Amino acid sequence: MAAVSSGALPKGQFAEDAASGLETSEKPAPAWRDEFLAAGYKPYHDSFKARGEEHVPDDRRMYVGSVQKRVRDARGTRYFLNVDLYDFTMHQGGRRSASANVQFQMSDEDWGGCANVERSVEGSVAETEAWFWDLWHRMGWGYYEINDASMPAANKATPTPACFRTEGG
Repeated sequence: MAAVSSGALPKGQFAEDAASGLETSEKPAPAWRDEFLAAGYKPYHDSFKARGEEHVPDDRRMYVGSVQKRVRDARGTRYFLNVDLYDFTMHQGGRRSASANVQFQMSDEDWGGCANVERSVEGSVAETEAWFWDLWHRMGWGYYEINDASMPAANKATPTPACFRTEGG
């Protein structure tokens, strides 16, 4: 990571994000955020999630920021795994919370049909990633983006059950 000068950081930036210009959160980075960054996640600040706290003093805000990882293989991008990070230590006796979510495509590059799946992060980063990976494989969902259509799909998709087929399909 690029070195950051010893000067003050602009409001809303962590030291490791300053070089990239990404705006994140006003709160200091908790140690558990580093676990996601070490696993290849990129930080971002979701202003929609922070909107409810705009009049709350910086040291009392619960939304810490969000991180995202593109999950891909040789064929293309399967999905994006997003994690929203919250710090409830001032309200719930030292607890922190992370919520992971993915918008899966029902079929390859299908911009109309999708399934939104969200769950709490209860274990490690690897356990959370494995849970979504397993779900993508079991459901036979499509790729978000295909770079090489000649590559076989990694999910070994099963045929669509008759109850979900449209006429002619």
